[in-house]
Amino acid sequence: MDEIFAIVSIFIALPWIILHYITKWKTSATITTDDEALLEELYNLA
Repeated sequence: MDEIFAIVSIFIALPWIILHYITKWKTSATITTDDEALLEELYNLA
């Protein structure tokens, strides 16, 4: 039973966790519309 759990952990759970955090990282790397408006306003003030 322990061997099955180890195999499931390696081949299913580990890639699932890695892909989850990769997608979270890619979605948070984009600039929001509020941030874009703030940058435009700061650029116009400078």
